[in-house]
Amino acid sequence: MAISKYLMKGVFLLGIILMEFGSEFSMAEDFTPREECSPAQSEPSIPLPCTVRVLSYNVHGISPILNPYVGVNVRDHETRSGLMAWLLMDYDFIFLQEDFEFHRQIVDEFTYELIEQGNGPRIALAPFWLVTLPIKIINVGFQLFNSPGIPFRAPYGSGLTIASPYYKAVEEGVAQVPLPDCEGWFSRKNDCWSTKGLLRVPVRLPNGAEFDVYNTHLDAGRDEEDRSVRKKQLEFIADCIKKSSKDRAFILGGDFNSQYDDGGNEASGEDYRLLKLYLLDELGLSDSNARPDPNGYWKNRVDYIFYRGGHGAKIDLIVGSGSEDQRFRHPVNRGRHVPNENIKYEDLLSDHPAIRAEFNVLPSPPSAHSSWDEERDSCANKQPVENDMERIW
Repeated sequence: MAISKYLMKGVFLLGIILMEFGSEFSMAEDFTPREECSPAQSEPSIPLPCTVRVLSYNVHGISPILNPYVGVNVRDHETRSGLMAWLLMDYDFIFLQEDFEFHRQIVDEFTYELIEQGNGPRIALAPFWLVTLPIKIINVGFQLFNSPGIPFRAPYGSGLTIASPYYKAVEEGVAQVPLPDCEGWFSRKNDCWSTKGLLRVPVRLPNGAEFDVYNTHLDAGRDEEDRSVRKKQLEFIADCIKKSSKDRAFILGGDFNSQYDDGGNEASGEDYRLLKLYLLDELGLSDSNARPDPNGYWKNRVDYIFYRGGHGAKIDLIVGSGSEDQRFRHPVNRGRHVPNENIKYEDLLSDHPAIRAEFNVLPSPPSAHSSWDEERDSCANKQPVENDMERIW
């Protein structure tokens, strides 16, 4: 295990060294070298656009005690999260989902200007600590004989993080909002054991552009009960963003668990119909078309990066930039197009693709509603959990 761990880290360190000498080994395909966005690039009257790189990635940071089906050795969380951390530094804004057990390892690996986490567990999950306490105690024994051990910090909150190595958040306006409802305690993906949410962070670029970035993760599953929950969550998100961002520009990414098509690589099916009707159309969003390689591992697209220009910023997608960053795979086996049939995620760092998009962002006149008043934050005051869920405990 130790040899494999150091071999993989060595490959990534070599990649970083090669990058310093101009190699594109560790740079995402079609990405130009990053140029610092600074006021010195432009005159105040003629601002130049900042190029903003966005990554959305469900890192599958669930403890292997709860879900052992991961490509890289399940006990070697340090290696898996460490490899991710190296690659994340290529991006200006990073939207992570399910970083439950990975958050500390990822953010401690490098220095970030911006790190904001989403909401914690709902009140109804608090007694779950008593249920998991024996497992936590037993796990201490595992950690005595395993390096780095098997993490187990359940119960989980939203598992959302927005981070940036380069840009800071505006001092006011960060909001962590739990989403309403869930489906499945011991079935349908067991979504009720975490608390899905919406994370908002307002940002300001050096060229003066101001906009909001949002990260979210919706209920999973393909049954009608799951779709009913997602419909409520989509309506809630749309309502929240309307009140919080009003006519401001924003970028929204995350794991929407809403399948894009029925296998034809064209928008179709009930999942996408709900997503389009209750979110995209409601907020006037454009799709960056960030998606996995259609000939690769993932046949269903459920991760998205959406955007909308408005007051504060003009946001334009760099055509063709929406794609999968295929470097987020096991470095030894990277490049293989067909995974081992017996181990579905043999050479992947997660069970989701890492999707990316690039935008040109220019400042535009700020909104008259740009102050962080009570109305803008009113979505955070809604009760997101149904009463019958509270009574379970």
